[in-house]
Amino acid sequence: LISVVEDIDALNVDVSSKGSDLGTGGMATKLTAAKLATSSGVNMSIVSAEDPCVITEILNGKKVGTLFKGRVLKTSKDRKRWIIGLPARQFIHLDEGAVKAIKEKKSLYAAGIKEIKGRFPANAPVGLCDIKGNVFAQGVVNYSSAELDVLKGRQMSDSYQILGYYGAECVIH
Repeated sequence: LISVVEDIDALNVDVSSKGSDLGTGGMATKLTAAKLATSSGVNMSIVSAEDPCVITEILNGKKVGTLFKGRVLKTSKDRKRWIIGLPARQFIHLDEGAVKAIKEKKSLYAAGIKEIKGRFPANAPVGLCDIKGNVFAQGVVNYSSAELDVLKGRQMSDSYQILGYYGAECVIH
């Protein structure tokens, strides 16, 4: 049993057997899932499903099964790939100037926000919509939908007076 895999790409194992008749996927399937999770910077464990408390044990820090360490997202390209893969279920509608700025790979500021669709916490993935409602980009917000509802159309320099605390300098970087 391997307890920790630091780099899944360096792992050299034979996964040609189909596994047991009880499982729902062989080791190749499990390693494919581990590769997907770790490439997004997420830790993942492969464990036996015989013990129904195994998830709780992992969350409590007990070393169970094999832990695959998430890759550190070092580059902007890695982060962008990760963001694109996030499912956006809430949307921010922008004015023409903000659309242009985002297309030029600049940050989004509250002044360019016209409307918030959906409720979301800070650090959630959101779709960015042009004035016609077409989703053209996606990002991770620094503010919740409630905060953005009161900040939209305003200058970020006013955020302390509006919110009562200093927040991030932009909505999405």
